[in-house]
Amino acid sequence: MRTGKIPRVISEERDPDKLVSQFITASIASRNFRNNGLAYEVAVCRLASYGRRDAVAGLLDSQKPFIEASRPGFAERLVRLYGRASMPSHAAATFHQSTRPSWPSTPSSPLT
Repeated sequence: MRTGKIPRVISEERDPDKLVSQFITASIASRNFRNNGLAYEVAVCRLASYGRRDAVAGLLDSQKPFIEASRPGFAERLVRLYGRASMPSHAAATFHQSTRPSWPSTPSSPLT
């Protein structure tokens, strides 16, 4: 689900390393930032287009401590973003590490 505006820190930064650093700083400082799915999607897609899977992993790994304190669906967003960046092993690891009971338990769930 895409929600929210893209913060300037994401939309204007062109250096992948600075983008990751500023993204992490913004996500630590603001719960509202972490609720902005569009910001995550834009940042991950941009980093993936640069071929910077290491930066995608760094950005998304830095968000894992917030899984328990965030809205339901946050862990699912991280898994989906790893998939969008063509990082299925990271997506599966995040799925298996998550302790949140909100994962779909239907037979059509792709990761179960």
